[in-house]
Amino acid sequence: MAISRPAAPATRARRRSAGQPWPVILMFLAPALLLYLSFTIYPALRTFYNSVHTIKPRGVEGAESPAEASGVSPEGEIGTRALRGEALTGITLQPMNMPSPTITSLSVPQGQPGDAVMINGTAFGTSGGEVHFIIAPNMDVIYQGQTWWYDNQILVNVPDATKLLAYNGYLYVVRGSDKAKTSLVPFHFEPAIEFRTIILTQDHQIGSPGYTWRTGGGYEQIEHQNANPFWGYKGNDIFFTNTRLKNNWVFDDAYLTPILFKRGGAYFQEKNVGTNWPSFNIRFWVDGCFGDVGCAGTYAYLVSIRGPKGVSDGVVVP
Repeated sequence: MAISRPAAPATRARRRSAGQPWPVILMFLAPALLLYLSFTIYPALRTFYNSVHTIKPRGVEGAESPAEASGVSPEGEIGTRALRGEALTGITLQPMNMPSPTITSLSVPQGQPGDAVMINGTAFGTSGGEVHFIIAPNMDVIYQGQTWWYDNQILVNVPDATKLLAYNGYLYVVRGSDKAKTSLVPFHFEPAIEFRTIILTQDHQIGSPGYTWRTGGGYEQIEHQNANPFWGYKGNDIFFTNTRLKNNWVFDDAYLTPILFKRGGAYFQEKNVGTNWPSFNIRFWVDGCFGDVGCAGTYAYLVSIRGPKGVSDGVVVP
């Protein structure tokens, strides 16, 4: 009968290791387990740490130092409180300085009411403003009409005004956002022009033979008649010898209307157009009327003057 021998210790150890593979498994899984724990346990520990030790980023509300509480870091940086527009302690935020508005040129150096003026320059702003015209002593008029307004150009019209004389005035711009003004720029104001007519005066010298009379229409009629059959007449009729226009009014023109030219006539010999002296000279003639009832050179006249609208012209009409 065979008797079995007990196994040797080394053999028993090999058998136990062969039946228990965990050490080998752990050896291969250890790196993966460590990586997993770093992604799961570390964030939890970090959250716990932050709850115990409050983290205060630079410039955030609740900072401990006065500089941080004011929103300004020791390096001079503005923190989140300043960016949110909250009240800051120890710092004053200065507004951005805008350049002063400047007029560089005008499209025209002078104008009458209603004339367009293009103002060229810089820093007028984009929110509008005011354009001022100084058109008489102590008379500053703000343009109230439609305005074409850009930062470098403004288009306006000369404001309407009456009863004013021509004036070497000025123009300037006021920016709407901060009321900054430009310097004064010379601008010559020409008043609106008005035309008037004169059809009657006692300031005249009528040649002989001749006389004047007022018609039913109110105008003055000059008559030169001749009944002499052997000789005729000729001469001059001079008007407004002593009259002078005032307040920049000038003599625009004079017109002659024939009423009865029968072997006679009349025409202008001289006119002082464009001056303040509305004088004119009319040359007339009438032939002898042999074998005829009568000869005549009869006419009427009209004088046109122009000047500032609404201003007295200085003419005294009887």
